[in-house]
Amino acid sequence: SLIELKIVTTLNKNFSLNNPGNFHIITVYDYFFFQEHLCIIFELLNENLYQLLQHNHLQGISLNTINFIIKQILEAIEQVHRIGIIHCDIKPENILLKINIEKNKSDISVKLTDFGSACIKNNPIFSVVQSLFYRAPEVILGIPYTQAIDIWSIGLVAIELFLGGPLLPGYSEYDQLLKIINIIGKIPDSMLMKNGKNIGNFYNYDKEKNKFILREPK
Repeated sequence: SLIELKIVTTLNKNFSLNNPGNFHIITVYDYFFFQEHLCIIFELLNENLYQLLQHNHLQGISLNTINFIIKQILEAIEQVHRIGIIHCDIKPENILLKINIEKNKSDISVKLTDFGSACIKNNPIFSVVQSLFYRAPEVILGIPYTQAIDIWSIGLVAIELFLGGPLLPGYSEYDQLLKIINIIGKIPDSMLMKNGKNIGNFYNYDKEKNKFILREPK
């Protein structure tokens, strides 16, 4: 929690200096300790993107609206990456709308939230990060991950906003990897050669054929 507080506070200061009129990171107002628990006071926001899809009966939304949302998410993650942070859990539930109603006009912006899994690049705290539907293949395979995993998740969020549901709704890490392969393409050998700690859970290496073969499910 202290790491999350430090990251969001740093981002708030950084965003205020570089993008004063383009603020897409949730704002921290204050914090306090209560019975040895850290309590963080954030700004009050509205519904998240998953709730937005639900209100549209999971039918997806228009491309113009998707462009409006994704542009702001990318502006947010640019600031996150600029200071060397990986968010590690981008998904529709962690992207909220901020709606300001003044003089009968609606002013809507997008806010990136929940930095509880965030870490400094090249110094990951957790080996398993990201919600399963939005988990990058290098995380599944146990290969050291970079800020690229955030971009993977944003891509899947963009597709979900269009389709109305997740593109890769895996029920296990094996199923998730299989869906990635079937829909997006084969995992490159260059990635498999990095000897990720989990590669043996999914692949066998055939020495005679000099290639990795995806294991059959039990």
